[in-house]
Amino acid sequence: MKGAMERHRGFGDSEMIRDEGVILLLGAGRMGGAMLERWTDTATDPKTIIVIDPAPPPSRQRWMDEREIAFFPSLSSLPGSSDDAPPAFLVLAVKPSQVAESVEAARSHIGEATLVFSIAAGVPLAAFLSPLPRGQIGIRAMPNSPARLGYGATALFPSAPLTADQKRAAEGLASPLGAVFWLKEEAAMDGVTALSGSGPAYLFHLAECMRDAGAALGLEKALAEQLARQTILGAGAMLSETEESPEALREAVSSPGGTTEAALRLLMKDEALARLMRQAMTAAWKKAREIGT
Repeated sequence: MKGAMERHRGFGDSEMIRDEGVILLLGAGRMGGAMLERWTDTATDPKTIIVIDPAPPPSRQRWMDEREIAFFPSLSSLPGSSDDAPPAFLVLAVKPSQVAESVEAARSHIGEATLVFSIAAGVPLAAFLSPLPRGQIGIRAMPNSPARLGYGATALFPSAPLTADQKRAAEGLASPLGAVFWLKEEAAMDGVTALSGSGPAYLFHLAECMRDAGAALGLEKALAEQLARQTILGAGAMLSETEESPEALREAVSSPGGTTEAALRLLMKDEALARLMRQAMTAAWKKAREIGT
């Protein structure tokens, strides 16, 4: 949405890596686990992370054991005393249907200064903040899977204006994951979910299609997959490292009367690919809105 966001730096700026307070992470599944891996691969001290997950995958459990990351099956099993400082961050990396019960269970474990993040698609701020005391700051976040490597895109929207320190802390949590975008309105979050949240899967499917089409043209399937991977990687790097628009980059590799033009003539005829992408992203957008109602 034009004018709906502010971009903060990009790709895991080391100086923005968080260096204060405890992260209480609820959920170590795919996205929660990806964020956890990235935080521990950067300057975040594993001893400042507490993971709550009733049944982490065995490989994730071994990984946490090796790094001495504290994890517990539930918040009720979390040891502590009244003298313990509350966490700086509560990160809800659970399924949308589990957000309400997770927040309710976490009430006694957080303080008024704790920033409460939710990465659950479609769940509005009002829904996950309602069990918490009035004035608690919540931040909706939508990262994506490349966050595991520091190449993610994370959109953020706060429940109230943040102080400079709160904004710095939020960016310190998100910046190791990749580029950070502050939205100007919560309504934009469903569009972000449809575009960048689900977007990596679209590109992975494109890689599948390119691989299979290459194999159909006589290439060995393994070679076709390697070529598809490297082509998408290289094209992504060009998009990232140049200021040229996608249209300009496309035109630069489309010589008149050449092979690329022949292929694009089919993809662009009657906006075939553009129309299909709009339909696909609209389906994702509708699903996000459906989850939030």
